[in-house]
Amino acid sequence: AALTIDPARMDEFEAAVAQARPHFEQARGFVSFALQRVIEEPGTYRLVVGWTSVEAHMVDFRESQGFQEWRALA
Repeated sequence: AALTIDPARMDEFEAAVAQARPHFEQARGFVSFALQRVIEEPGTYRLVVGWTSVEAHMVDFRESQGFQEWRALA
């Protein structure tokens, strides 16, 4: 996912993502997680989450309370 935020809030955003990470890790089908800052574009990130299947991401995670927690934090 490509995420763009206010560059003045980058530290706050990164802290929120770190707080939300366990919601991803606890999800069925979770494989990996990485937040990458795009150096050339301040306030732009790439969130790369690996899943065992599309269904694990689009159904299991997206319909979970963990996804709602992620949305609230981000």
